[in-house]
Amino acid sequence: GLFAYAVENILIVEDLATRDQRYLVHHTQRLSCVAASPDCSTLAAACAVAESSSSYADICVWDVASGQRKCAFQYHPTAVQALSFSEGGKLLVSVGRDPERTVVVWDVTEGQVSAAQQGVH
Repeated sequence: GLFAYAVENILIVEDLATRDQRYLVHHTQRLSCVAASPDCSTLAAACAVAESSSSYADICVWDVASGQRKCAFQYHPTAVQALSFSEGGKLLVSVGRDPERTVVVWDVTEGQVSAAQQGVH
């Protein structure tokens, strides 16, 4: 099996049988959360903070087999505090950190927002 985890701004995928590691690098800021699709073919990772006050926190979606980035999203102005894939793996949900708290549904196959709703304060 595989084990995926974040160290600072790097997503690491480790083969538990061989102990081989792959490093998925794109982010320039520390990662806050990681999610795997139900079939474990896709990973998503998100930044703990936006790179600057004029940017948004990055979310990257990765193909596990190839180690290639499939797509990247930006919506949350402060940070992403949670990620989760839908049962079929086609959709990814991200939750922005306080005070924003927006919930965004991403279509991973189309690479775009499906829905977004601002959280209630």
